[in-house]
Amino acid sequence: METLYDFRTEPLLRLIGTEKKVSLAEVLARFSRGEETELTVMQAHHQHAFHAFVVQLAAMHYGDTGELPTQAEDWETALLNMAGGCTTAFCLYVKDLKQPALFQMPSDDAIAEFSLIPVEDLDITVTAQNHEIKKARLVHVEPDLAFLHLVVAQTMAGYPGLG
Repeated sequence: METLYDFRTEPLLRLIGTEKKVSLAEVLARFSRGEETELTVMQAHHQHAFHAFVVQLAAMHYGDTGELPTQAEDWETALLNMAGGCTTAFCLYVKDLKQPALFQMPSDDAIAEFSLIPVEDLDITVTAQNHEIKKARLVHVEPDLAFLHLVVAQTMAGYPGLG
């Protein structure tokens, strides 16, 4: 199965003050150990959403087990269990739309057309267009920035509705 950028296991998130990249599991482990952890590409408008996302993951695991793992390998297993054993659930891209991906539910055959949305078109609210980072600056988007944009869009975006 063709997938790209598995945030559960691959070191894709860049840390401030180092050349090191870590996986989402390692970020959760670092937080569980009380280590200060800040992502290189994180902007002010990403911080609340990212915090809410990782706290929710930790709460889901803690609610099931009563403990917070301090090792990345244990968080990899925990995230896999939260995804019902589906290895694609934390991948940024999954070719087979019948499989879940990061913030993407599996789909049935009803989807005939699928179009990619450029990451720069993801935003937190209708009024936030071009607010924090001008779209023209987003020439080449690294996976960790795409990840943060998805986290913000899924955790903070309101639905504008019809009126």
